Amino acid sequence: MALKEHHKRKLRVFEMSVLRKIYRIAKTDRRRNVDIMQELSIEKDIAAMFQIPRLTYFGHVSRMDINR
Repeated sequence: MALKEHHKRKLRVFEMSVLRKIYRIAKTDRRRNVDIMQELSIEKDIAAMFQIPRLTYFGHVSRMDINR
């Protein structure tokens, strides 16, 4: 099942809420999510982490022999 855009958005919202709670950053601090991710050295968001194994598997299947 593919991740739809509204599911990706919900995952990102959840991820940022968890990160803000862990690092005690209040929503009223008015700090951008991108800035928080850079401070914490997080390169990929959670939606991208779900997509990488799917793309890897797709590459594996596309390279398989047709007769298999």
